[in-house]
Amino acid sequence: MKELKVDGITIYKHVNLSHYISQFYTNLYTFEPHSSDIAEAQRKCWENVPSQIMKDMNTEMTQELTLEKVVEAITSMLKGKTLGHNSLLIEFFQENMEEIAPRFS
Repeated sequence: MKELKVDGITIYKHVNLSHYISQFYTNLYTFEPHSSDIAEAQRKCWENVPSQIMKDMNTEMTQELTLEKVVEAITSMLKGKTLGHNSLLIEFFQENMEEIAPRFS
């Protein structure tokens, strides 16, 4: 994305775009509305989120992370995506699993 138009103002430059987008989603995913223009989006976002973690959800989320689960997750990811800011496509990890995985065992 090269630029973003918000309320008639054009935001450009990577630093400015990153800051605006980061701030927008930080505000969106908090419980307290930070401005009236995103209050409705916040309400819709949170209306279907359970207010309490159920026992089976907690058990699943706190189980030990194993190499097998990591390999399964990586191999099931869609091609053409990156895992973060390093810009390495998922194909890099998928094609190099045989070399990468033994380092973590």
